[in-house]
Amino acid sequence: MNMFGEARTENVSDAVKLLVIDHQKVERIFSELAASSSVAARQSMCAQLDAELSRHTAVEERVLYPFVRTSISNGQQMIDEAVAEHDEARRLLEQLVTADPSSGEFTAVLEELQRAVDHHVQEEESELFPKLEAEAPADALREMRRVVNGGYTISLISMSSQPAIEISSGIRK
Repeated sequence: MNMFGEARTENVSDAVKLLVIDHQKVERIFSELAASSSVAARQSMCAQLDAELSRHTAVEERVLYPFVRTSISNGQQMIDEAVAEHDEARRLLEQLVTADPSSGEFTAVLEELQRAVDHHVQEEESELFPKLEAEAPADALREMRRVVNGGYTISLISMSSQPAIEISSGIRK
């Protein structure tokens, strides 16, 4: 369910657009999961949801959040909250992937995870991303897009062992 409007990728930087497209992909998976009663389909979509959320949060935490934390007013507080939300989503996702897809527990955890992710996405798209676009220099946003895009091609195992990438005024450190 797209609760945030269709024009979410219009008039935003390419870096933000990549992240919003991820949000939309996850929303589609949630919708398909909620509509499916097939255990096999739910298991498959649950694995896809796990992969998408894991990849997306790794990229945000490795690229976006370090930049916002140090470069955007009130960035530290915004990112502390975002990381706590990621931790909650990871906890719920772990419960979801281990639950029996035909059980009431699966449905309850799926609904709780979807509410948590919807809340996180709404905050990012209505608060964090606009603030980033308003305060970050254009060259830093271009560099972030390059690094975010590159982060999607790196395996999660490699990403988790790498330090955060710092972006400041368009220069990769």
